[in-house]
Amino acid sequence: MAWTADTPGTFRKELGGLEKIYRFMSTAFKHTGQEHWGLYTVCAVDFGPILHSPAKALRDAWKALRFEFPALALTLDGYDAVYTLPTADIVEEWAQKTFIVEQNQQPDEIIVDYPLRDLPALYYLPATSEVLFLASHWRVDAAGCCLLLDRLFALVVQQPDIASLQWGPDLHKISPSLEDAAGSPEATSPEIEDMAQRVTSNFEQKAIRSIGLSYKGDRTTPPARPANRSIVLTPESSEALIKACKERQISVSAVIYAALAEIMFALTSIDGATEYSTIMAVNMRPYLKAPFNSPAHSVRTYVSSITPAVRRDSTFRERTVTLTQYFKTWHTNEFSQALREIYKRSSRALLTAPRPPGPPPNPPSGITLSSLGVIDHFLTGEYDGAVSVKRFRFGVSMLNRQMLLYLWTFRGQVHLSINYNDAYYDASTPQEVLDRIPATLETELGVRLETL
Repeated sequence: MAWTADTPGTFRKELGGLEKIYRFMSTAFKHTGQEHWGLYTVCAVDFGPILHSPAKALRDAWKALRFEFPALALTLDGYDAVYTLPTADIVEEWAQKTFIVEQNQQPDEIIVDYPLRDLPALYYLPATSEVLFLASHWRVDAAGCCLLLDRLFALVVQQPDIASLQWGPDLHKISPSLEDAAGSPEATSPEIEDMAQRVTSNFEQKAIRSIGLSYKGDRTTPPARPANRSIVLTPESSEALIKACKERQISVSAVIYAALAEIMFALTSIDGATEYSTIMAVNMRPYLKAPFNSPAHSVRTYVSSITPAVRRDSTFRERTVTLTQYFKTWHTNEFSQALREIYKRSSRALLTAPRPPGPPPNPPSGITLSSLGVIDHFLTGEYDGAVSVKRFRFGVSMLNRQMLLYLWTFRGQVHLSINYNDAYYDASTPQEVLDRIPATLETELGVRLETL
C-alpha cells in the first residue's frame, strides 16, 4: 500500500498486519498509561576525550540519525502511520520531544514507568554514562535497535554538521513493512491459504495453550511495575558453554530452550503436562533480499515467531538435536510468501473479534524465549577509539502474567534476562528459573558454569 496525502506536507499509510498486532498489544493496558512490550536498550558507554560534550554530540547524532531514518518520526492515528515531511524547525521540535538528558533517574526508574509514547526516546544519563533507547515494537525490533544504536555511536564520533543537512521529501527512506520486504504477494492462492492455515493453527494449538506458572493474585489482579532479573556467565563459563555446544553440533539457543522446557515441566501449575512449547521470536532479516537485509533498514519490525515443541518423555540430547535442526530449517520461501495472509488473519482476529466482558478466565502465564544471538554482529561496540560500549542490556516492559526470557552474547559473555511484572511474581520466581538454567546445563553438558 502506498503513502497517501493527508494534509499539505503530511502523509499516511496503513500499518502492515504484523505491525497492527504489535500496536494492539502495546495498547492492551492503555488504561494504566503504560505500554506493554515497549522495547528498551541500555548501553553503558565510555566517551573519549575528543568529545568535550557527550550530550551535545549525542543530540546532534540523534538528529542526523533522524535524517537517515525518517521512520523515527512516524506517529500513529489508529492503525495508520502518519508522517510529516521535515524542515529544520520540525526536526528541532522532534529532538526536543525525544532527546532527554536525565540527571537524576537510573535506567530502571525510567523503565518501570514506561509510558505509551507517540515517538521513540533517547536518554543520556551523564552520572552513569549510560544511553537508554525506548521504542515501540510496531516501529522496530531488537536487532533493529542494536543496528540503530550502532549507527548512532558511529555518528557521535563523526560529529556531523547538522546545519548542513538538507531536509526535504524523504518518504522513500521509510522502510516497507515485513510483508512487503519479504515479497509476500497481495493476491492469495490455495498454497498460501494452506500455509497460513497451518501456521495459525499451530500457533493456536501450541503457543496459546502452553503450560504456565502459578502467579500471585487472580485473573482480576491489575498489573503493577515492569521488572527484570538477569544473570551473566563469566567469560570462562561462556566459552565453555559455547565450546560444549560446538562439540555436540548443537546451538546455544537449543540448549537454553531445552533447559527452559525441563524447568517448566518441574515448575508448571498444569498437572500431567506432556509437551512444552512457547512463542520464540526469530529474526527475519537474514531471509530478506537486498536491500532490506541491510542496516539501511534498521527501523522496521522484521521479526516473526515460531513455536518449537519439546516432549516431556524425550531426553535432553534428543531435544537439543531436534531443536538445532528446527532452528536451521524453520524458514522456507513458502512461509515468506504467506506472511501477508498469516498476519492479516492474526491481526483481523485481534482487532475485530468482540471482547468478552471482564478479564480472560485463564490468563497465559508461560515463559516466552527470544534469542538475540551475538549482539556484537549488530552493535560493534568500538568506534574509532572515541566511543566504547562496555555493557549492553535489552528488554521489554511486561504488563501481563507472562515472562519473557532473553538470551544474548555480548563481548564473549552469555547473558540471560527475564522481563516480568511484579504484580504477579516475586523476584524469587524469575530468579529461580534463571538459576536453574546453568544448573541444568551443568548436569546435561558436563561443564562448570559460574555467574558474575
